[in-house]
Amino acid sequence: VELERTERPLVDPVRAGVLLKDLVEQKLVPARHFSVAALNALRSSHDWPGNFSELRSVVQTLANTAAGEQITLEETLRALPQ
Repeated sequence: VELERTERPLVDPVRAGVLLKDLVEQKLVPARHFSVAALNALRSSHDWPGNFSELRSVVQTLANTAAGEQITLEETLRALPQ
């Protein structure tokens, strides 16, 4: 009997949002939030290898470099690893 695997993305918008919230609460980054499009880009535009430190680094970079309180799609796309 072959069991069907259910694929769950290693990175999802909730995880990225929670990470950002934690960084803000620890006062490691300015207060920011993701736009819906930015969260979707984090989920779908990069094949995350399951490396949590890579996600943390991207989120921290975005929070420190965003032009406003909301992290935009464009900013997110520029910050994603190639």
